[in-house]
Amino acid sequence: MTKDEEVDTFFDKVKEITLKVDLLLHSIAFAPKEALEGDFLNTTREAYLTAHNISAYSLVHLARKAEPLMTDGGSIVAMTYYGAEKVVPH
Repeated sequence: MTKDEEVDTFFDKVKEITLKVDLLLHSIAFAPKEALEGDFLNTTREAYLTAHNISAYSLVHLARKAEPLMTDGGSIVAMTYYGAEKVVPH
């Protein structure tokens, strides 16, 4: 999820198979090991930004690539811990 060209290549391959996508399911979470161990206050900016880039911003990039293929409408679902507890519209 940190290499835009790999996401672009993936969607190019999807277009070779189908011109329509109905669902994008985002279920990605990552943080560097050092950010998950020890005291939270020792989390580095780099580790924090990496975790958010991969775990959260990746949804934006994937949605931008999937949306043009959602020609009959579609759904984008993001799986999260909070999402397992509540339903969040839109």
